[in-house]
Amino acid sequence: MSIKILASFFVAAFVAILLYYTQSLAPKSSTPAFAKSSFASADIPRSQFSSKGVVNRVIQVKITHENVKKNSDKNAIQAEVSIPFDFNGPLSYRWKIGENVTVIEGELTGQLSELRKESPAKFKIVVTGFSLESNHHVGFEILGEQSGHRISGDSLIASDPESTFENVVQNVEKIKASK
Repeated sequence: MSIKILASFFVAAFVAILLYYTQSLAPKSSTPAFAKSSFASADIPRSQFSSKGVVNRVIQVKITHENVKKNSDKNAIQAEVSIPFDFNGPLSYRWKIGENVTVIEGELTGQLSELRKESPAKFKIVVTGFSLESNHHVGFEILGEQSGHRISGDSLIASDPESTFENVVQNVEKIKASK
């Protein structure tokens, strides 16, 4: 077994053990008040804690990218935002740009006045420096508030997904499953 695979296995095992113990030691809480509201349903993902405090992750964000021109350093990155219900409040969004990535077209921040279940919103920026030469990232985050509860969604895309930590963990899991 190579050193890289062995090291990846130990990192993944450490993370799994850490997650297990932090979840088992955390106090069990009741259903958040947001879950009892009129627009909550069983298929809406929830999160109790984030860097923004208690947040319900009900907004889905999908990020895609493509080269603007063949053999060009310019990449168009698009975020498609959807929600499983009609939201009638303001939503703030922002792009998170990684090191050595430069925006050459589009706005990094903004607001939406509402978001409809049947009409996903799309946001686009054009960047340079988002290449395979070294792994770079671009993220998108959207946040709003309704009835005193924060709702959010976020996503991240890497220029070289095969060298991300998540990919290493998935490969370790595949190796373990094949044994």
